[in-house]
Formats: sequence, C-alpha cells, structure tokens
Amino acid sequence: MKKTFFIFVLFLSIYITIFATWKMEVELSKVYGGYSDIRIPNKEGDLISLTDDLDMESIYSYRLMFSKTLGNKHTLLLTYAPFKIESHGKLPRDIYYNDSLFVKDEMINSVYVFNSYRLTYRYKIYSTEKIDFGLGVTAKIREAFISLDEVNTGTYSKKSNVGFVPIINFNFNYKFSNDFYLNFSGDALVSPYGRAEDIFSGLYYNINKNFQLKAGYRFLEGGSDVEEVYSFSYFHYLLFGFVISI
Repeated sequence: MKKTFFIFVLFLSIYITIFATWKMEVELSKVYGGYSDIRIPNKEGDLISLTDDLDMESIYSYRLMFSKTLGNKHTLLLTYAPFKIESHGKLPRDIYYNDSLFVKDEMINSVYVFNSYRLTYRYKIYSTEKIDFGLGVTAKIREAFISLDEVNTGTYSKKSNVGFVPIINFNFNYKFSNDFYLNFSGDALVSPYGRAEDIFSGLYYNINKNFQLKAGYRFLEGGSDVEEVYSFSYFHYLLFGFVISI
C-alpha cells in the first residue's frame, strides 16, 4: 500500500509541476452500508455479510481529486479514493472463509479495505449555455483486502488483491446560473465477471473564481463473481466538499 501511494504522490507531483493551473477537490463523507457479501473461495466457501451477519462501525471517508482542463474540451483527472470499513460481532453460523473455519458464536473482527487510484481522460462532446456533457475513460488501480479475525482462538485469514480495471467515465452539468449548477458524474462498467459503479449527484456553488462548495450523494457499488472470489458491496455517501482553483 505504501509503495502504491508513493507512486501516486510522485505521479501527482509531476503532474502539478507540468501544469501550472489546476484544481484540487476535497470530499468529506458519512458512509452508510447497503450490503457487503463475500464468499472466498467462490465454490467451496460460505457466504458472509459484513453488514448483516456482523455490526458495521460508522464510517467517515474522504476523497482527493486533482484536475486540469486543456483548452475547453479535454480534461485530465487524478483521484485518490481510500475506503475502509470495520465490522464486529458473533457469527450466526460456521463460516469457511479463505481456507479457514470461523465458528458460530465466536467474536469476529473483520476489516474491508478498497482503495483506488485513478487517472481519467475525458472529452467534452456536447456544450450549450446550460448543459455540458463529456465522456472518457478511467484507468483504475484497486488495492483491496478482506480479513476475518476470530478474537478468542486467534484464527485469522486475509484475502488481498491488487489489480487494474479500465472504466467508462462520464460528466454532466446543468447550469442554473453562472455560479450554481447540478453535476452528475462518475465511473461505471459492467462485464461478465463483475461490475463497478462510482457515481455522484450533487450541487456546486461558486463562492468566487478560485473557490467552490459542493454537496451531494455518492454511491459505490460493484464486485466480482469469478472462480476464486465472490464479492459484491454497495455503500452510499452523504458528502460535503470544496474545490480550490489556482
């Protein structure tokens, strides 16, 4: 994780050095759980819900985005989106997870981490006085793991995964005025092996030419259904943020 984050920071530093004008966007979120169902291995393992079988802690999250628009059509976007949930409780049944057996009524601590690092290119394909719409592609590196820890017995198992996923990116703005607009944007892709959606809907307000406020709703959903892993999760965010332009 540290190595991946260092590469991301280095890439970001080079990016900012090359382009003098950029935007930094910060999101602060309260996250609510929908579901998080896992089965590892897919065929031999038992299904466990980190949100229903265990008690999920309250989640607060953040996200950093750095963007640059070239001309009026081309946008480059870097995103760092860390995500972590912790759940605790006694299992309602025996669970076979990742080659380890976790016993009914034993106290379990679980950790679910899904960090993503993204580079997006987007092209504005439609623009009027009120509406902007763009499409692009996101190169996403995911850094994920799910661990179960049986407190009293010391039984512990962790499944990690680092991978690359290309995703379709979109951005839609509807302007109520020069300073106030609705934004609907995100990354989404569906394949025979799984799906990924990270979508935002909310409002932006320009305080001045260098500072904006934002508020809205985001949902994160997706997972994979392959031979090694079955894992699907859904979380939704209420968020507030700001954008600084320099």
